[in-house]
Amino acid sequence: MNSTSHSAAPVKLHVATAVIPLRRADIDSAAHVNNTNYFRFMEEARMVWYESHGIEGDFGDPHAPGRKPSVLPPGCGPIIVTASCSFSKALKFPGDAIIDVYISEPGRSSIVISYVFRASYAPETVFAEGSTKAVWINNKEEKSIPLPEVVRALFNRA
Repeated sequence: MNSTSHSAAPVKLHVATAVIPLRRADIDSAAHVNNTNYFRFMEEARMVWYESHGIEGDFGDPHAPGRKPSVLPPGCGPIIVTASCSFSKALKFPGDAIIDVYISEPGRSSIVISYVFRASYAPETVFAEGSTKAVWINNKEEKSIPLPEVVRALFNRA
């Protein structure tokens, strides 16, 4: 008799929501938001999360509204090593992109960040889903470092 192991779906913790106004410059000739902009939107949403917890390291806008002082050691911060996006329905102008940001259980030096795209004009509809993997590095040495405990603790509080 064969035994089959079932692994549980990875736990995702909601950490932020970003509301990004769609601009005319974001649309393509078909009046849809150009696919490349979804990656820019993921960056903006990720920065909302980083800045709200002081975990952006040496990156980010020091004057961003709601930004907390960095809780990371000087000289370190996150970089993105992978990014992907699956498109379900086209976002259209005018309106706002509403992006929910989730994190999955952290690794040694990295964390997977997931994004769910909705629109202000259809908040129940998922327009796209994205994912990035952030690795924390020592900026001077350009090498990965263990995930700062303050970042790991965000997940462990769930």
